[in-house]
Amino acid sequence: MDEAKILYDDLALIIVSGKRSSIVIGDLHIGRELELSKRGVHVYGISNSISNRIIALSNRYKTKNLIILGDVKDSISRPRLAELRMLNEFFNGLLDFNIKISKGNHDANLSPPSNVVIKKEIIFCGVGMLHGNAMPTGRIMMQQTIVIGHEHPAIRSNDNSLIPAYMIYSINPKKASSRYKNFNRKAKLISMPSFNHLIVGSEDSHISPLLKNNIFSKSGAIAAI
Repeated sequence: MDEAKILYDDLALIIVSGKRSSIVIGDLHIGRELELSKRGVHVYGISNSISNRIIALSNRYKTKNLIILGDVKDSISRPRLAELRMLNEFFNGLLDFNIKISKGNHDANLSPPSNVVIKKEIIFCGVGMLHGNAMPTGRIMMQQTIVIGHEHPAIRSNDNSLIPAYMIYSINPKKASSRYKNFNRKAKLISMPSFNHLIVGSEDSHISPLLKNNIFSKSGAIAAI
């Protein structure tokens, strides 16, 4: 049975179908420490901890398949030298993985090693995946589960702090039919939090066109933490 299971504490998903499985994460923003340092906030070791957390998940779930939902790096255009070093260290630590990246809006000039495939969209075991900054193709819209990054969703806790969250939306057939001739009328959209602990988004900002255009309804959305 195909299953996309939310790993709440790990800010990840695991997709399982028979003997096939893959870890899914999004929005690594490797190099974000450099931007924070310019503002006088000095954080160390985040990029190394990202690869260590991936390896820990791999050991726990016995899979070397990894899907990244875009924004692997933090810079929007060409990476700076220090960021490039972080990216090289990250990929060099995962050379025995099979990695697929759904290209995000921060991934221009990303040059990964040969074990990495970069695509616009990914379908794995019946789950459609993309970064989320652009409208998906009809092939993705035919899947029952669609997963995006890009939004960095969060909810506000009782102490007024923001907590990374998974947001789950139902399709809006009326709006979807205005864009797509065919689509899965039972489709659910999972908007994933950033895998990078430094990235926590807004509780009410919707920047993906799937949500801005109400293809998936914001009304009745479920927040999961």
